[in-house]
Amino acid sequence: MKRFALLTSIVFILIVTSAYSQSLLDGWVKYDSPQGNYAISLPTTPELLNNQLHSAISDGKYFTTNTGWADVQPGFSLERARNGYVNGLQGTLIEEKRVSIGGYPGYEWRVETKIDGRDQLYWTRSYLVGNRTYLLQFFAAKENFRNQQIIDCANKYFDSFAVVSR
Repeated sequence: MKRFALLTSIVFILIVTSAYSQSLLDGWVKYDSPQGNYAISLPTTPELLNNQLHSAISDGKYFTTNTGWADVQPGFSLERARNGYVNGLQGTLIEEKRVSIGGYPGYEWRVETKIDGRDQLYWTRSYLVGNRTYLLQFFAAKENFRNQQIIDCANKYFDSFAVVSR
């Protein structure tokens, strides 16, 4: 009897965990930015801000994404932009690596910072495509990144990004 109860409990936990995982990954919307020349999957329909970065902000249940673009001058440096980003957050750069998209250069980095006294983690990618830079941000409370489903959502977000020729 105890064995049956234990097996039933394990099955229940697996079902709940699977449903939780799927609920975070399901229902995403494809967002296409005609002006920005990109497409991406987001957890919800984004709020569009016509700011300097042309941001599309989307809130997931336990995280936020911010996808933006800006036209830049010749000589623009992804490294200097990353450094300004880290300094602007008053954060600590904990990881970085080079990435690319369609042969264009990019960087991925993670920054830890405190906002309103809470530890936050900003996972960011930037690309330079011709004279346009793209910035993809996935951020949440640092403790949320202990959950594999949050990491899966971040990977889904970053992996879905595509530059679209018009």
